[in-house]
Amino acid sequence: MQTEKKQTTPKKERKNLIIPESVAIRLFKVAGAPRVSKEARDALLNLIAKYGRDVAERAVKFSKHAKRQTITSEDIRLALE
Repeated sequence: MQTEKKQTTPKKERKNLIIPESVAIRLFKVAGAPRVSKEARDALLNLIAKYGRDVAERAVKFSKHAKRQTITSEDIRLALE
């Protein structure tokens, strides 16, 4: 009888995450989760990284349009609209 293997994120991919795993753990803890799988943590971190990257790219476009090199909170606000 064969047991089904769980699909996990390889350690190499986990090391390439932009945001530390502790951030996901803390977010889940604040949300009231008593336990969280590694797959759930990795999924949340990947989602946060993708969303953050998208916002950052849009903010850069706003700062370039304004002929500035410094990203401001206004650029972030505009990127979120």
